[in-house]
Amino acid sequence: MTKILIIILLLITFIIIIAMGVGIIKKQTTDTTLYNTQYSGLEGYKKVNTNTPCKNKKYMNNINYQLLYSKARGNSAIVVDFLNYTDAKKIFDEFSTCNYMTPCEIKTKLGFPESLATWTKKRNQWIDLCLTHYSDCILNFTMSEQQQIYDLFIDNPFIKYDAINFKLAFIKINGKFDWNYPFTIGYNNIVLPEELIQKIKYGVMTKKEFGILINHEITHILQRRNQSKYNKLYNDIGYIIVPRNQIITSINTVTNPDDDPEGVLLFKINEKDYIYTTLAYDVRLLANSPSPMCLLMHKRADGKYIQMGYWLMDSNPSLPYLNLMKKAWEKIYPDITLDKITYSPNEIMAGMEE
Repeated sequence: MTKILIIILLLITFIIIIAMGVGIIKKQTTDTTLYNTQYSGLEGYKKVNTNTPCKNKKYMNNINYQLLYSKARGNSAIVVDFLNYTDAKKIFDEFSTCNYMTPCEIKTKLGFPESLATWTKKRNQWIDLCLTHYSDCILNFTMSEQQQIYDLFIDNPFIKYDAINFKLAFIKINGKFDWNYPFTIGYNNIVLPEELIQKIKYGVMTKKEFGILINHEITHILQRRNQSKYNKLYNDIGYIIVPRNQIITSINTVTNPDDDPEGVLLFKINEKDYIYTTLAYDVRLLANSPSPMCLLMHKRADGKYIQMGYWLMDSNPSLPYLNLMKKAWEKIYPDITLDKITYSPNEIMAGMEE
């Protein structure tokens, strides 16, 4: 009889434990549903902040921080991630443009360190050096930085929220690479340099400035997701796309992470001559600081395009070519001004969509 009672008690205990487990799972599911549908904006931010280890700063290096902002697009929430070091490194390893850079460009991005002055290594070693340096530059967001960036993001009348139909992620990087420029990488990530985050931290950046920045970078993400469609648009107004390995320049061009890494867009003047607008640097004139330049390219008999000359964008020799490009771009943007023509097509369009 005693054995039977013990077995019955064990069965009852087992059933109670299972019921409690189901209740916990149900409660967690309900909480998640409430969070996805009820909480929005800063209220949603506080909800996550209270119920996740992110509140404890010691976890910040290990956990991605995710926020929802549903107010911007009605019932469709915009998910905003702040990536930690580990996941940001995965993004750089997969999508970095290091594979397309020349050793000279990598050396320039590193600031011409003396240790590399006579470094004669194979191309893959330069690429590894580039990837390593990007990894060394990745930083984790602090709690206050996430809060301040999010405050600028929510209810911002200057942000085109309808264009954000994907999860948006931010990556923090120090200023030792890419001259403190913000840029995009992968299909939903915006890289924010530490210098820009400092402006946000100390209230120097306004909501309008932040909105312009977000719209610009969102356009680049949309371009990367639909680059072939954008290339067709560029082709319709006079550009051709040339494989990068068919381009020969004597000046050092910058591999823009927001451009199509596979191809270079050239504006056609005639069957033999083309204009390549890009960021570039002449080591003799500009040290390691890039400037917008206008490169005159000539098509050779072997199908390669060789640089015949270049001018800074504010120089008189470049104006006839820029005026031709301006007339072409007026088909898309009738009010476009000459100063907007001084970059690659992706940058021109992102600038006009700010």
